[in-house]
Amino acid sequence: STGDIILIRTKGEFTTALQPDYWTHSMIFLGTNLVVEATTKDVKLTNAMYALARTDDAILLRPKFRFDEVDMTKYALSRVNAHYDFSFDESDEKFYCHELTAKVFMNSSSITIPKCKTLLGEKWLPESFLDSGLFSKII
Repeated sequence: STGDIILIRTKGEFTTALQPDYWTHSMIFLGTNLVVEATTKDVKLTNAMYALARTDDAILLRPKFRFDEVDMTKYALSRVNAHYDFSFDESDEKFYCHELTAKVFMNSSSITIPKCKTLLGEKWLPESFLDSGLFSKII
């Protein structure tokens, strides 16, 4: 469904070595077989089947809260081509994947996605979605 989060793990990717979590990447399903994701190149639209084909494992999370699908989609699409955020700060100019995922929902609903403590300070991580109680595990 539109708004579902896909968390993935791909062995051998650079981000797998950097993150302590099992899940290493997040993206949001926009419907019509497209996901929006922040990659180490930029924020882009990707064919969902291609995104899943490059993974070793995946889980699907569905929001339990109401959000405006039109606002969510507009916000996500407005971030396409934004640069990747290698410094993991919180500007709206650059994004890392979990930051983009959290901000898409926070800009289209009244919820706040919690951050996790890291060596770089409080950041959004896969646990921000898994442990928040805001999403249901679908598969």
